Amino acid sequence: MGVIIRQSFKSSVVSFTGAVLGFLSVIYVYPLELEAVGFVNNLYAIGTLFGPFVAVGLSSVAIKFFPDFFDKKTSRTKGLIPFLFFNVLLNTALFTIFFIVFKDVIYTAMMRLGFDVSMVEAHELIILLLVVTLSLINIITGLISNYGRIVFPNIFINLGFKIFLPVIILLIFRNLIDVSLLPYLILFFFIGVFFANGIYLTVIKKLEFNVKGLFKKRYDYKEIYSFSFLSGLTYIGSILAYRIDVIMISGFIGLKEAGMYILPMTMAAIMDIPNSAILNVSTPIVSKAWKDGDLNKIKSIYKKASLNLFLIGGIILIGGYFCFESLGMISSKPEVFISLKNIFLLLALTKLVDMITSINSAIIGYSKNFKANLYFVMILAVLNISLNYYFINQYGLIGVSMATLISISLFNAFKLIFIYRKFGFHPFTKSLFQGAAIFVFVGLVGYLLPDLNNSYLNIVYKASILSISYFVLLYFLKISVDLNKIVNNRIIKKRF
Repeated sequence: MGVIIRQSFKSSVVSFTGAVLGFLSVIYVYPLELEAVGFVNNLYAIGTLFGPFVAVGLSSVAIKFFPDFFDKKTSRTKGLIPFLFFNVLLNTALFTIFFIVFKDVIYTAMMRLGFDVSMVEAHELIILLLVVTLSLINIITGLISNYGRIVFPNIFINLGFKIFLPVIILLIFRNLIDVSLLPYLILFFFIGVFFANGIYLTVIKKLEFNVKGLFKKRYDYKEIYSFSFLSGLTYIGSILAYRIDVIMISGFIGLKEAGMYILPMTMAAIMDIPNSAILNVSTPIVSKAWKDGDLNKIKSIYKKASLNLFLIGGIILIGGYFCFESLGMISSKPEVFISLKNIFLLLALTKLVDMITSINSAIIGYSKNFKANLYFVMILAVLNISLNYYFINQYGLIGVSMATLISISLFNAFKLIFIYRKFGFHPFTKSLFQGAAIFVFVGLVGYLLPDLNNSYLNIVYKASILSISYFVLLYFLKISVDLNKIVNNRIIKKRF
């Protein structure tokens, strides 16, 4: 867990810096141009949704089969990169042909359901290029993670976008650029991210681009393509869980409402930072552990990741919920935040459920039973789309967050039960339940704290009391060994 903690800590520093910028944008910038914010996130969500049809699990292939292509004598990967890029080009061609042939049928079916397809129709080429670019970024990131490096990609993907988007929104608000340039600017940004990560990959390790490497060894291509296909379906499931809501809001309600939804969603997404950091570093280790048959290592990572992620996610949820109204009051448009507090709570609870079950997707995905993910994805797809469609029509924006919480909770519950029945372990420990008790206790304290007249002071005093009481209880009750080590080694030793 040492490598995981070190890389996760560094990545989290970068991500939390991005989170601060994202928070400032949510409070002061995004409310100024809600429709533009809704457009950007809808475009990004569509690009991400269709990405798996081009990448088809190739980012997971870059991790799982990396040892098979790696030459220990030369310390180079031979044939892997040409294989990945060739398949991206092939899939792009097939996806484009399929879309051209069936787009009228697809558009007609969506319009009959009441979905506004005008935005997609107007930006078909941009969306296609964005789909390919995002797919390539995911593959490059997967290759980089094999070397235990996740910080640098995080700087461009997370921090870079948190700087880029608010700048563009402010320029639009000040009428310094036309809103029609927005899709092109977003595309050029991600193209830049791809090239930056590609250069970084060549710097940290010498990579073999020669296609001859593909023929120097008989790779089990049947296994690779089977794994790639099923991993792609799994990734589609995660996109349907976390991105379909923005697309459906934009299509059924409007871009402005999608922009409103982005505000609590971005605040709740802070909880993804430690989750993504630990998952990115854990995934290659879990893959290797399955190859080595080291079930105890997987079990240990599963339990520790679950505990630490829950503890971190718990205080983010508590702090965000009890400071939400005051945060809205100091924003550029306080009236926008009035109806968003409960949406934030439901989205934050969704993230917390995901954090408790931690690396369950990786455990299944890199085991011999990885095909089981296919069934979970099918269930999630049906649940999330149908629940979103129903709850959007019944309850509007808050209905989307309700649908997300229900579908993600069931999705993770199914995977958790499968892992327990198949492999005999689960993430629940005595420490996890003790942490849950502290979470509830500090939450009750939050309800009892009186509000101050000054919003800024209210945020500071509530956040201070809640966070200090939370971490003091965790530390002295020794709930997490890893948390205590970080405090002892990085704080107490350096100061005393």
